[in-house]
Amino acid sequence: MEKNVGWLLAVLTALLLISGFTAGYVMAPEKIETITNEIIKEVPTIVTENITTVQEVEVISTDTKPLLDTAIADFLEEVEDDRTLQYCGLNSSVRYDEDQIKIKNIEDNYSINYDEDGYEVIFVVDLKYLDKDVEDKCYQEFIVSVYYEENEDPVVEFVSI
Repeated sequence: MEKNVGWLLAVLTALLLISGFTAGYVMAPEKIETITNEIIKEVPTIVTENITTVQEVEVISTDTKPLLDTAIADFLEEVEDDRTLQYCGLNSSVRYDEDQIKIKNIEDNYSINYDEDGYEVIFVVDLKYLDKDVEDKCYQEFIVSVYYEENEDPVVEFVSI
């Protein structure tokens, strides 16, 4: 009888250890996102009996300027299509044509966030609205987010600041 109880305890202990390892693996972070000009490869973290083992992460430097340039071009298309972007300021009643709206400045700090479906480019842009006929000009700053997913149109979102 005591042998059966010993074996039963050994089997239960083994099952608890296996379920603990499985729960630790399932609950480990699945991805790491990056900001700016670096890509961090996805590396799982292994959890063993309340001790976390951190694995080395390979960092690859890449030139992300082409991704930013594409996002800027997509935002300028949005300026052409979205009538709300053709007015400068909240209380403006003057609508500017697309050729009267130019980029004044793009901040150097931008970010690119990767996920399992695609990536998002976030940047800050200053637009200059200029009507040369009446010498009227206005400036407006936006935080712009452009999300890219494979085989999908880019999703452009913006907030005036």
